[in-house]
Amino acid sequence: MKPLGRLIARCTPAISVTGPAFTTLMTGQDPHTHGVPVNYYVSSQPLSESAVTLAERLQAKGYQTGAFVSGFVL
Repeated sequence: MKPLGRLIARCTPAISVTGPAFTTLMTGQDPHTHGVPVNYYVSSQPLSESAVTLAERLQAKGYQTGAFVSGFVL
């Protein structure tokens, strides 16, 4: 079985705040579009129903996804 993955040599975040940057990675939308501009909103305001995450796209293709995080903002 071939391993799945992609090496990205250079990556510049859309924002330097962890929660919004992670949300950008998981949705492909910038912070002004996905509506998570600061860490506070990540834990207290859910992501918009219209935003489709990477996990949702993978699950639609039959993949199982999961996450293990320790930061409250994630």
